[in-house]
Amino acid sequence: MTETAGTSSQVREKLGSEIAEQRMAADAGPDPVLRVRRRESAAVRAEIADEEAAAILAEIAESCGASLSGEPQSLPHARE
Repeated sequence: MTETAGTSSQVREKLGSEIAEQRMAADAGPDPVLRVRRRESAAVRAEIADEEAAAILAEIAESCGASLSGEPQSLPHARE
């Protein structure tokens, strides 16, 4: 398995785990309206998990590329 394939599977596994945790938290909530909203949120996140994984992998690739080129890295949240 290549490093990229390994990273991809790790990202997808982590997202799947987070979505499962969201679903369990939704089911454990005392408020029925809030449970429905949280389940819906988890369902939407599951629908876009591939896009979310692709975005995360693109950020990782960009970060690795900048590290290898010796260019200073700029974090999106650090910009003004």
